[in-house]
Amino acid sequence: MRSVRPWLIGGVVLVTALLASCGGGGDGDGGGGPTPTTGVITGRASLEVGMSGDLSNARVAIYADVEDWVDDRVLLSVAATGQGPVANFTISNLPPGTYYLDVWKDNDNSGAIDDFDFFGAYGSGAYPSYELSPIIVNAGQTAEVDVDVDVI
Repeated sequence: MRSVRPWLIGGVVLVTALLASCGGGGDGDGGGGPTPTTGVITGRASLEVGMSGDLSNARVAIYADVEDWVDDRVLLSVAATGQGPVANFTISNLPPGTYYLDVWKDNDNSGAIDDFDFFGAYGSGAYPSYELSPIIVNAGQTAEVDVDVDVI
């Protein structure tokens, strides 16, 4: 009877460990790749049906908490894309967490939210009395939201 050499057992253990750490021997997709560490918020901003206006380039802003939203301390913002009463947005590379979101188009370029601007917040209610809803972002996932926008 032949004896198993200790170096052979060590070699098998080493190869098995390397395959596991590289994703080898898995489901045939070439490995799992790195674990995602960020998430995405994507969505659509819409003026009320029948309302005319252009939401292109509206500011879509996220906030870390409701107090930041009240004080307009924007964590990150992007410009909405599209034209007319519907625009889309995507905010990528967000650390997992809870966020709040609003959409604002400064139609008169005054730098302040005022008459005839377009404004909406993710949640319920209407300007200026919103009940914000949290958006939960998880690593490797996309949170989808729709925001109704009104003329102030």
